Amino acid sequence: SIFIAFATVNDPNTFFLAWTTTPWTLIANTGLAIKDDEDYVKVQLKQGDPANDSGARGVWVARKLILAKARLPEVLSEGSYDILETIRGSDLVGLRYQPILEYMKPEGDAYRVVPAEFVSMDDGTGIVHIAPAFGEDDFQLSKTENLPVLLTITDAGIFLPEVTPWAGQHVKAADPSILAALEKDGKLFRSAT
Repeated sequence: SIFIAFATVNDPNTFFLAWTTTPWTLIANTGLAIKDDEDYVKVQLKQGDPANDSGARGVWVARKLILAKARLPEVLSEGSYDILETIRGSDLVGLRYQPILEYMKPEGDAYRVVPAEFVSMDDGTGIVHIAPAFGEDDFQLSKTENLPVLLTITDAGIFLPEVTPWAGQHVKAADPSILAALEKDGKLFRSAT
């Protein structure tokens, strides 16, 4: 279970905080799903709070995060934050973000926020990373919202040669290295089992 930050196109210091339980699928990401009838917030961690300023979390103090308002108490349970803005989910639909691990170029209209009924307010951040090649819900959403499908692995679960850092590796064997790359690039907010 990881919380990853996708930088918005309009403001590279504002990030959609998304959630996934399958890090290896991030390489095939082409969309972010939200619940359009829920409230979302843009928050900033407070500087001077020891929980925010310590260790790897310190880099996040200067950044703004977008996530579901209903998920705030769980996701940001440590440290204090300021709510800068409340945004209706429907107002996020169509916004664009920068790809997180781009090794293959998708054909079509990728890297945008789309609405999805299956997005839950019971876990995660209220923003779900979408990899249409992996998962029935993701695939059906790609058909409805015209998201491109990126196939990044073989039928045996081995990364294709184009995915250079992990080419030839099984997806589950690559997960720890993918997490390390995300953390190094300042895109991993938190990970848990």
